[in-house]
Amino acid sequence: DNTVHHNHIAGIHIWLSSNCEVLDNSVTDTINVNGWGTGIKLSTAVDSTVINNRIADNEASVIILYGFSVGCILEKNVVKHNCINTENAAWGIVASDGYDHVILDNLITKNPSYALGMIDIPGSIIRGNMIADNAAGLDLRGIDTEVIITENTIANHNGIGYIAGES
Repeated sequence: DNTVHHNHIAGIHIWLSSNCEVLDNSVTDTINVNGWGTGIKLSTAVDSTVINNRIADNEASVIILYGFSVGCILEKNVVKHNCINTENAAWGIVASDGYDHVILDNLITKNPSYALGMIDIPGSIIRGNMIADNAAGLDLRGIDTEVIITENTIANHNGIGYIAGES
């Protein structure tokens, strides 16, 4: 139940931690500094949850699972109008270099870049998300083992709805 507004680099950053809960926050207007203007970032986080947050109007990627994070749950978050004023490709939600994540029932909309990126994230589940009105929808890269993608709505993007490269 925090309001996190107008910060530089990251609004909320969980690092080298386990069993953390990031619940019911409003994270807005994080400023891009050297390519980082992240709403919520989990770096090397294990078994942590990001649930029911509103993340809007941030300059770069919004929710990042990074640095070999494992078993995290992103659920019922609203990710709207982010990745603004960035020269680099960015995602509303991006998970990279970990495994066994659950991305469930999120609304990812009106981001002028990719909506959801999963890069080298085996064993993950992407279910029940509304991914609409972004520059591009779901972007999977380098996934060489099972990822379950089911019951998502991917619609009305300016570019590609679903990308699977090197997977």
